[in-house]
Amino acid sequence: MLLEWLGHNRGIAEALAASSIMTKATIAALARPETRTGDIRGTANTEGMTSAIVAAIEKEAENVLT
Repeated sequence: MLLEWLGHNRGIAEALAASSIMTKATIAALARPETRTGDIRGTANTEGMTSAIVAAIEKEAENVLT
């Protein structure tokens, strides 16, 4: 949310792009039970969910940069 705020209110385009990438990555991880933690009806642990989010960030960033 801070990155989104910086992008909109401070005109920092990179922050807005980073916010978008992070949001998409988090949504992707939350969409799959195997990458969600048990408290949100998933089967992963915290490390597994974090790894899924980081992998999705890398994939999204790769798509943006190419």
